[in-house]
Amino acid sequence: MVETVKRQRLQPVFAPLGDGLQLIPATPGGLVWQEALAGQPVYDQGDQVVLDYADSVPLGAAPPTSATAILYGLHLSTSTEQAGALLVLPTAALARQVRAAMCAGDQLTPEQEQRALVQHHRLATMIDQQKATVRQLWQGLHEAAGLPLLPVESAYALPPGVWVQIPAEAEPTNFYWFAQGENTPVRWLPEVRPLHYAAVGMARATATNLARWLLVPVGPEENEETIRHAVLGIVKTAEYLGVRWRLDPARAVAYAHLLDEMYGPTHDAYRPVFGVADVPPEHLQTLREHFQATSCRTVAPQKEEAR
Repeated sequence: MVETVKRQRLQPVFAPLGDGLQLIPATPGGLVWQEALAGQPVYDQGDQVVLDYADSVPLGAAPPTSATAILYGLHLSTSTEQAGALLVLPTAALARQVRAAMCAGDQLTPEQEQRALVQHHRLATMIDQQKATVRQLWQGLHEAAGLPLLPVESAYALPPGVWVQIPAEAEPTNFYWFAQGENTPVRWLPEVRPLHYAAVGMARATATNLARWLLVPVGPEENEETIRHAVLGIVKTAEYLGVRWRLDPARAVAYAHLLDEMYGPTHDAYRPVFGVADVPPEHLQTLREHFQATSCRTVAPQKEEAR
């Protein structure tokens, strides 16, 4: 994309991103190139829109959009020059125009075409597996961490994982390094999608918003143990930094009370750093019973046998 802009001598205008990573159009009209995250849906902005899903592959059906073009990666190689791409266009006439404008280096070699055919057959069985593991990871993070997540059910391309938002009460680099310290396979959004150098000076708010998102990647062959480990790393990090259940303050209060009783008033296992409201006693008791049943008691068969 950057090289194309340079060759055409175009003057790009960079649009900012909101805190939910939604595009905020800077000016109407012109060509809009949107690099969506993890297959997330995007919304048409202007008459000419290119949806860039080069970091993912198709879901198997065309997304509901009137975009001028949709770009996917084929991921035929770890080398970007050999990876290949799939460009989906809305009309045959536009496809002919694009084909006529392609140079020899744009064409797949016979070897790449063979790899593309193998990839096509592989995707036929892998897509459903990947969707299932992503849903399982999303559910685990939603229920156990209580942090904002980008949705996965409405994705336009196959998501490579789940995006987790770091709450405003936590410092982003701290959260990132704590999660890495738990051996959680996280990727920080500024590393995945760094700002273009020409946009750095005009998009400070965007840089701040990018820094608050982490990708927890997951693959189609993950098992329950590895998914549980990924969830646990985010949960423990959120707990250390006092932002666990940021979206459910009542649950945070109940959990904090339970830990006070277990470890005494001076413990530092979990202290919510966000505002919490008063929780009715009967609701608090219900939540406490839930924690005691699912989070604070684990079965240890070898110990039971020893007893």
